[in-house]
Amino acid sequence: MYMKYYMFNLSMLLLFVGCGSSVNRNDTEISSQETANKNRQVFYAQGEAIFKDKCKACHGNYAEKKALGKSDVIAKMKETDLIEAMHDYKSDTRNNYGMGGLMKGQVSTLSNEEFTSLGVYIYDLNKERLTLAGKGHKLYAIKYEESCGMSSNDFASQKSQSEWTKTNDTGTFIDELKEICPNVTFKKSYEQYLYAFVYRYASDSGNIVSE
Repeated sequence: MYMKYYMFNLSMLLLFVGCGSSVNRNDTEISSQETANKNRQVFYAQGEAIFKDKCKACHGNYAEKKALGKSDVIAKMKETDLIEAMHDYKSDTRNNYGMGGLMKGQVSTLSNEEFTSLGVYIYDLNKERLTLAGKGHKLYAIKYEESCGMSSNDFASQKSQSEWTKTNDTGTFIDELKEICPNVTFKKSYEQYLYAFVYRYASDSGNIVSE
């Protein structure tokens, strides 16, 4: 039920584009998809601003952290589940990990549209993070693995997720990589990819690289 607002918006946009048009059906379908994508981009931009203001400090840059060390990792949640959770916190019907009061304070002023925007942004942000991790793994495997003398899994599992996050937060990430592989020069331009890679496959992540 919480997705009605979002789905109604998308449906009306698609209906408006399709009705009364005499253009070729394929052109109409393409135009409809472009409109839907553009609408999602608007939600994404709005969600990004809200996330940076209300969520980033506790949940991390990619929504990858457990807030206060005890919440669920919201990056792993489905878009619809994220939106439902925010509605529940606002209505005082959810108190996961005893954080109901804190979360209600964060979301109480947000509208249904803003809930949708946050759901879209966090879901798409997680997809972006996984893409970055995939690129980071490829970079390590192709450019560094042989010189480092360490498999991808062994390299990433040198630290836990919180330890990797700390190196990123303090700006010492590349220095830490050099400590692990002193004979390798890691390019600064690869930092975001390599960080996403080692974070995803850190020692406590439960993830294993498919070599």
